[in-house]
Amino acid sequence: MNTDLAHALVDRIYATASEPERWQDFVDELSVALGGPAIILVLQLPGFAVPVWSFRAHLRPMPSQVLAEACRNQLPLISGASRAIQTGFTPMNELLSVEDLAGSDFCAEWLEPQGLLPLGGVGYCFASANGKPMAEIMIFERRGCRALGPADRALCDVLAPHLACAYRLHRRMGGEQHERVALAGVMDRLPIGLVLLDRELRPVVTNRTADRILALDDGFSLGPDGLRAMNVRDDTVMQEILSEFIAGKRSAADGESLMAVSRPSGKRAFPLLIGMLDDAAAGDVAEDAIISLIFGDPETGQGITPTAIGSAYDLTPAESELVGLLAEGYCLAEAAEKRGVSVNTVRTQLKHVFAKTDTNRQGDLIRLVLTGSASFPRSGA
Repeated sequence: MNTDLAHALVDRIYATASEPERWQDFVDELSVALGGPAIILVLQLPGFAVPVWSFRAHLRPMPSQVLAEACRNQLPLISGASRAIQTGFTPMNELLSVEDLAGSDFCAEWLEPQGLLPLGGVGYCFASANGKPMAEIMIFERRGCRALGPADRALCDVLAPHLACAYRLHRRMGGEQHERVALAGVMDRLPIGLVLLDRELRPVVTNRTADRILALDDGFSLGPDGLRAMNVRDDTVMQEILSEFIAGKRSAADGESLMAVSRPSGKRAFPLLIGMLDDAAAGDVAEDAIISLIFGDPETGQGITPTAIGSAYDLTPAESELVGLLAEGYCLAEAAEKRGVSVNTVRTQLKHVFAKTDTNRQGDLIRLVLTGSASFPRSGA
């Protein structure tokens, strides 16, 4: 076995932890080192229904119908069911038999057309979870290429523990990266604005709706000193609330603070919910997001309307109108005046709304309106 070659391949393996796409370089170089066999390496991450990464050398992708047939036949390439393949590189003829492959679509449509020798080569499942394979590499000998010899097997055995270790690093680093990408995609689809602030009150996350609202330059401004309300009075209130969260005078257990941010254009105010993230702790680094700002635009017609609210939570027209006014930032007295009823009346209606929406505070109610079903556009709307 070439020791220098083994060291180079091990280095390549660990480089994949921070740059997963470099698994392809490893697969290509391993094929060269072994005399040109076909190789497929598949990586899975928890929470994903299909493999996240698939890398091949001298192989074409497997058609979906062939993949389904392979799964039904429990072939080790797909199932990783054999215990032998999870202990190290195992000869293919110990994993499969002629009976397993005879007449299968896997053999007829994928192995044979590519000149692969089904019972030549080795396989290794180097990570599994709850009996399910999470990371596998299969090496198929090809017609016209040399068979794998003792030196090749020795090289594979040297690489085996490093493959398992690199996968653990990949899962830790790559998994977090995929989760962040998925989370960012979900947040961007929300029809409400979401901004997360760090301890210096700097925005560290803004979703697409928040970016659109901020771009209006009508109520909010985003600059070097963070997120500000254009109206001086509104900004004073907002900054006081933020300061209380930072100073620990308010916590996640206290719930969100609701306020309205007026707009220079004279359009309806933005309802704004300010809250502390539940997992924020005093020891977090400055870059961590600890405060959430959630706001909607009543002018978009995406949900903060009496009709949408009543439809979502089975409220009466009067109750729906009340919630709509509260969502726009009116206090109970202002809502009563605007509707021409007494404060006692709106308080009674608010109690009914709390019961129907399973909430008990105005902040919880408005959060439900902003983030619940009422804030999403209806089909055909």
